[in-house]
Amino acid sequence: MKRTTDQKVGGSNPSGRAIVSGLQRQTFFTLSYALVYSLGMVSSSARTVDEYLSSLSLERQQTISTIRKLINENLPTGFNEVMNWGMISYEIPLELSGPTYNGQPLMWVALSSQKQYCSLYLTGLYSSQDQLEDFQAKWIARGLKLDMGKSCIRFKGVENLPLDLIAEVIQSKTPKQALDMIEVARGRRSR
Repeated sequence: MKRTTDQKVGGSNPSGRAIVSGLQRQTFFTLSYALVYSLGMVSSSARTVDEYLSSLSLERQQTISTIRKLINENLPTGFNEVMNWGMISYEIPLELSGPTYNGQPLMWVALSSQKQYCSLYLTGLYSSQDQLEDFQAKWIARGLKLDMGKSCIRFKGVENLPLDLIAEVIQSKTPKQALDMIEVARGRRSR
C-alpha cells in the first residue's frame, strides 16, 4: 500500500501522489553520507576484499563469504566489487554514471561485519517503495524476523536468511537500470 504525504500526517489525499517521491530525492545522498561518515558503524581500513576477509574472525569470515558468494553469483555483469566505505562494495562504474557529487562510484550493494551483526545494504530497496514493501512482505510471509534499516539488513548468520529472496533483489537491476533508478530518485529524469 502506498502512503501519501497527506496520509502520513493524517489528512486527505487529493493528489494521489506517493510518498516515495520524497524519499527518492534523498535516497542516495543520505545513504552515501551515512556510509562515508560511518555514523557508529565499524569501518575497515582494508584495501582489498581478501585483506578484509582475513581480518575477520573465522565465524564472520564464513558468514560474509557465504553472502559475498551469493552476491557475486547473482549480481548482473558490470558492477565492480571493491573495498570502499570500509566494507565490500558493489558499485556502478564512473565510466557509466559519469561524475558524482563526491567523485566516488555509486554503491548499489554492500556487505560488512559490524561488532554485533553483519550488514547487507541493498540500496535499490531504499529507492523503490513498491519493491521494498514486496520484499518485506515476502520475508515476513516465510515466518522470519526481519531486522532492517532503510536499506540495511542486519543479521548474525545465514541460517535464518531467505537467500533466494535476497538473490532475487540482487539480480533485479543491471548497472544501467540501477543508474536510471538513481537518477529518477534524484529527480534528474522523469519516468
